[in-house]
This record gives sequence, C-alpha cells and structure tokens, in this order.
Amino acid sequence: MDFLFVCKPGPHTLRVYGWADGLVRTGEAQTVEKSRWNGKQRLTERHRYINQAPLRDSDDALLAN
Repeated sequence: MDFLFVCKPGPHTLRVYGWADGLVRTGEAQTVEKSRWNGKQRLTERHRYINQAPLRDSDDALLAN
C-alpha cells in the first residue's frame, strides 16, 4: 500500500516539525527540485521527504517512508 502524508504547521504538529527541521539541518532529509516554464515565468517546485519518520510522538510509533 502507498500513502502520502502531509503535515501543516499548527499546535499539534510542533514536535513533528521540530524533528523534521533537525533532519533538514543535518542533511538527512532528501530534497527534490523541479523547475518548469509556464509561458510567463520559471516556477520551481521543491519537495522534501524523510525515510523512517514516526507517525506520532511516542516511542512505539509506526515508522513510515
């Protein structure tokens, strides 16, 4: 099964964002950039992803890629 989870900033996600930001700073998060021309301007899409990310803030959390 394939799933995609998106986490928006908010009070319930502060720990997840802190954890993810730490991985970005250390270079452990993967980044993919794609540029394209829409006829008027160049647009760049940037996506970051993390492997083995916990789905909740607990020691027994399920890990997802």
